[in-house]
Amino acid sequence: MNQLDQLRRISIYLCLIIASITGLSACKGTGIGTTVEGAIAPTARTVANSSPVEQTLPKDFSSDIPIYPQAVLQKSDWISTQNISANISAHWITADSVSQVSKFYDDAFTKQQWRVILRSPDGNFVVQKSDLLVTLSIQSLTTPANTTNSPSAPENSPANSTTSPSSTHIFLQYLRDPQLNTLNTQINKNIDTSTPAQVPSTATQTNQVNGFSDIETLSEALRSPITDLQKLGTITAKVDNQFKPNDLIQKREYARWLVNTNNRLYASRPTRQIRLADANSTPVFVDIPPSDPDFPVIQALANVGLIPTDPSVANTSRRFRPNDPISREMLLQWKIPLDIRAAIPAANLESVKQAWGFQDSDRISPISLKFVLADFKLGDLSNIRRSFGYTTLFQPQKNVTRAEAAVALWYFGTPEDGLSAQNALESTLQPSPQPTPTSSPTLTPAKPNP
Repeated sequence: MNQLDQLRRISIYLCLIIASITGLSACKGTGIGTTVEGAIAPTARTVANSSPVEQTLPKDFSSDIPIYPQAVLQKSDWISTQNISANISAHWITADSVSQVSKFYDDAFTKQQWRVILRSPDGNFVVQKSDLLVTLSIQSLTTPANTTNSPSAPENSPANSTTSPSSTHIFLQYLRDPQLNTLNTQINKNIDTSTPAQVPSTATQTNQVNGFSDIETLSEALRSPITDLQKLGTITAKVDNQFKPNDLIQKREYARWLVNTNNRLYASRPTRQIRLADANSTPVFVDIPPSDPDFPVIQALANVGLIPTDPSVANTSRRFRPNDPISREMLLQWKIPLDIRAAIPAANLESVKQAWGFQDSDRISPISLKFVLADFKLGDLSNIRRSFGYTTLFQPQKNVTRAEAAVALWYFGTPEDGLSAQNALESTLQPSPQPTPTSSPTLTPAKPNP
């Protein structure tokens, strides 16, 4: 499926959503759909015809729309569309990867409180805020050698030869229409905007391993949870299309996955969601200022007590060290409270030894003992068993891989009251009744046997 077909699919799906809410007939007269396809789809002609002179955005280009700072504008146009006050398209190129650009926009749309209507793993977004509707496509395409507005490269580099390497192209179109304001109330009532519709990626359709190109050799116990979470859109590739399952996961990354997955699984239960921190909050950590893209989630975890902080240390001295790896016992410290949803009983070293029988129980830090014991009581749904398999060594200070972290996040809750990523995917595909205490997933764990 080429990008034109993909954008057509996205625009049609968006029209169906709006039509189902407003009674509009195939978005007639709105310009949504046909203009998205014509303005954004990156055909070879579009790329080749990018202007060789310096480009500037129209003076009326909305300042509310985030622009990738390392991108070079190639082209921008007004598009004539019936009944639309403003309909503008723009095309940028950057040397950065698709995953870098996608993360920037994902973070920016979240921080600026855009409503994410559609989001696909391939780098496509449809978002709305007030009277603005933005459609964005991020793709890696071959840039013609005579495109002078491409990212700078040395004179004799491949970028200046007859065959150019791939660059990341950002195609954006937005509509400004007061009608979108009047639709907001109806959209809020009919769309669960905390759960953006997921458009299957091209890679998902052609590869049953969900688009990540480097997880085929993983065991089913690792591959299946990663696949489910990728389809939910709560975990991301590390480099382009590669998940890098054996790389260590950073603290900031685990925090982001933890909050995104929890809130996605409990999209219909606001009382179980973690509320993102406001940008005006006083930072808990000196190295996570409000300008940090992960400030909303890291600050939120600290605010609710999931990231332990020492109250005796002033905020100006307290550090999070976001790029450090996360240890096994730290993974449990952050995750177990979201499984138990109640006060976690105290534990001592002897009780942990009796429960788990770990040879290295004495290496577990005192603060982590209660989390390790609580995890044991989850049976076969324990994070330790699911992430690390059978083991007689916990290795509490050992750093966690991206694959292990993803597996831990596949399920939240206890055997009697919990949700998995698979449950969330099934509920997305097939509407189900509102959850009740008796409609929780029925999971019968095996008798605990470490």
